[in-house]
Amino acid sequence: MKRTVRKKPMNAIAGFDVSQPPVLNNFTRKLMIQIGGVLHLVTVARPHLIKSKGEIVNVSSILALNFGNVQTPYYAIAKAGLDQLTRSLAVDLIEHGVRVNGVSPGIVKTSFMEKSGLTKEQADKVGSL
Repeated sequence: MKRTVRKKPMNAIAGFDVSQPPVLNNFTRKLMIQIGGVLHLVTVARPHLIKSKGEIVNVSSILALNFGNVQTPYYAIAKAGLDQLTRSLAVDLIEHGVRVNGVSPGIVKTSFMEKSGLTKEQADKVGSL
């Protein structure tokens, strides 16, 4: 009996506290979460993705785009790196029928904003943009 391989997309979403001060260990941590985590996951899932002609959707951020951000420079750098990894994976895996895409959502008001140091009023203002 032939076994059917189910096709399911793989989503890579990673986050962390963006209010941490910009020091080297925070930079390394952010790169490992945003880029290293996705790279590890894709490496482990690669055989299944190829067999199932799967899909990968990486979630980046508008902070990776062409403008600076003084409050969260390492987050922006990590997300820009994720964007480049997404493009590289797309080129690498398309010959195997695996599609790789990325999305870069804008600001979404959640309780995470207040946990990151914003006051409720600031979070309300940012969330209404």
